[in-house]
Amino acid sequence: MPNQAFFEDVAAGSDLQPLNDDEINQFFDDIDRDGDGWITVNDLNMKLKAVHDELAPARKAKHDHLHRISRRIDPTWVNEEDVEKTAGRVNSQFNGTREFLRAALPGVKTNIDRAEFASIVRTWKVPSQQQPRGDQPQCTASGQARSTTWYRILRAHWSVEGPRIVFLFFVFCLALAFFLWQGLFYTSNTKARAAFGPGVVVAKFAAGSLYPVLALMLLSMSRWLSTWFRRSYWISKFVDWDYHKSFHMSMAWIGLFFATMHGIGHMTGSFLTASRPDRLSADVKLVGPQQGLSTYTTYLRLLPGWSGLVALGLYWIIALLALPQVRRWSYELFQSAHLLMFPFLGLLCIHGALKILQDPMLGFWLLIPSTLILFERCYRLARGFIGLRATMEILDDDTVALSIKHPGGDSWRCQPGQYVLLQVPSLSFWQWHPFTVSACADEYINLHIKTDGNWTSRLRDLPTDCYIKVGIDGPFGAPAQRFYDFDRAIIIGAGVGITPFSAIVTDMERHLSEKRDPWSMSGRSSVMSLRSAKIAPVKFADTDSTSDSASYSTSDSASDSASDSASDTTSTTDSLKHFGKLFRLAQAKLESRRNSLTTTKRRRVDFHWSVREERHLLWFSSLLNRAHDLADLIPRQDLELNINTHITAKRTKISEHIFRYLLDAYRTPSCPVSALTGLKTKSHFGRPDYREILEDFYTAEAKKAAMYSYDNGGRVGVFFCGNSKLGRDLSDICADLNVRSRAEGTKMEFVFMMEVFG
Repeated sequence: MPNQAFFEDVAAGSDLQPLNDDEINQFFDDIDRDGDGWITVNDLNMKLKAVHDELAPARKAKHDHLHRISRRIDPTWVNEEDVEKTAGRVNSQFNGTREFLRAALPGVKTNIDRAEFASIVRTWKVPSQQQPRGDQPQCTASGQARSTTWYRILRAHWSVEGPRIVFLFFVFCLALAFFLWQGLFYTSNTKARAAFGPGVVVAKFAAGSLYPVLALMLLSMSRWLSTWFRRSYWISKFVDWDYHKSFHMSMAWIGLFFATMHGIGHMTGSFLTASRPDRLSADVKLVGPQQGLSTYTTYLRLLPGWSGLVALGLYWIIALLALPQVRRWSYELFQSAHLLMFPFLGLLCIHGALKILQDPMLGFWLLIPSTLILFERCYRLARGFIGLRATMEILDDDTVALSIKHPGGDSWRCQPGQYVLLQVPSLSFWQWHPFTVSACADEYINLHIKTDGNWTSRLRDLPTDCYIKVGIDGPFGAPAQRFYDFDRAIIIGAGVGITPFSAIVTDMERHLSEKRDPWSMSGRSSVMSLRSAKIAPVKFADTDSTSDSASYSTSDSASDSASDSASDTTSTTDSLKHFGKLFRLAQAKLESRRNSLTTTKRRRVDFHWSVREERHLLWFSSLLNRAHDLADLIPRQDLELNINTHITAKRTKISEHIFRYLLDAYRTPSCPVSALTGLKTKSHFGRPDYREILEDFYTAEAKKAAMYSYDNGGRVGVFFCGNSKLGRDLSDICADLNVRSRAEGTKMEFVFMMEVFG
């Protein structure tokens, strides 16, 4: 039957209960507008269109990625005429909603009664909205926590937050140690107390904490340093570079507190005490007659006095102008105020040059961090004057894509998962904002930007029919760049948080299409004990053809991906579609050599992307479709790439609930993409049960453990970008699986890595 051919896999692979009789009757009543007990094909057609407009509303984007069933046309057809009026140039299987309904309701001519309709609906096997509690798809973020013990909850929390807590405890102990060292030294220094009174003790207690606090405050600003240390697994495990902004602000406010206490200790304590006539002899004994001072103003005029006072004032100005209210009101003012840090640091370095009480120390603590920040900022300033040509495409109401070309036509040196700082001089010369690289190939780099802020909203308003001048600084490190340290990996992302991982899929696709092994090309981390690992590259039969390489964008429309096997009609001058053409050439070559493609290593990557609405899948629909096609060309014993998408929004209306399953499952040989999402893979509806997903992964891999060997032993990388609550639950699942692995002797270890996306 035709409907079985198109819809038999609606709920494949699940144990969900199908629609019950009440739901089927409710569905029938929702379509039967006149209530006569019969529904016509026209009734179904109108309801389907209404539901489709609700599930996938029309957007204002220039390129609509949605494969609307009313406009499914032949891949070689490039105009946008109505398919109902172009029957001669349209494949007969894509005549819009009527062909869809004929496939769903085989044998139905004009109308159908309730009983016959119910019998057909049952063959669709659409899951019921009223699942038993144990079968209901659940996200582990909430329901699971209630069923776990306090030990497991604390263990999961410690696994995610523990290393960060250890690092913060180290910072606290470091500051406390210098706080006590300086304070107790001057508490026992009778000469200093006799000359300057108790105020010097207060000032030195505070000064001791300032040494490590100010140094760490500066180091947390360095993106070069974070990129360098991200290469180390263990350093990145304890020093969470994703929180460098919040850590920087915390250190800044703590430093401001101690700097203020240091100033109060001197200005209201030691200066007043030392300027008293009865303390002059004690001053002479401590600092010598050449520096003996008798008045309060002379202390202020001395280098430590005025330099400390001005530095404290600059510190307060920087801090007050960094408040969130000021940043929202004027980001330029916030960034301009931060330029005052350079005179501030200069004053601190010379603050103790006179050696009145001790040899200068603060300058040595700040020398290296200050120099690093100075060179980094100067380099960024110079990069701002190098205008790069970029093209922008509007993907949907709140997402745009930028494609930026390298100024010299060279390849960008970028690893998948890294991010760059973006400057758009037409919006602001001084504003640099971080965005994750969604694709990087040859001379093009692509960014997907969610336009939910003031600056990004103004970016969206820029013209899309001409080049935009931008500045780029980076790329900088991120946790996802450690992906190639693992032969087996599970990638989990939510919403736009999938962007760091889309770059990984893009990089894999590019290397495979160019007949190269992504793992051997990207290298391994030395801290994973893989420096001596020998990874065999992918081998092809001898050929005199050359490799094709191209720049590309992940923002191609889904209609482009549906016509990957068609003749090349894409213009080579359009950077956003150039890769599609060359990919098809590489795909054809791979198809002809499929039997000769071999590798000595087995690798598996499971990709899970959860979004709330169906339309969000359009951001990377072309990329996922191309990766799906390419994965089919690689033997699964060499590379197993599984792409899974989850749509979490629950539809309360029965018609929307049923039709979205059918629209997503509707496939034909000429257009094997979802009528709802534009993807070749079937989407899952409901919140994903990650415990079941990871346990299934473990079970499948445990059976294959004896058949394959891996360069990194039994390690499985679990990469996650999303909210910390779900991250703690995923960490708990990984810990349970590691315990199970040790008990069963499978030698598998799930290494959980969480990334903050912002």
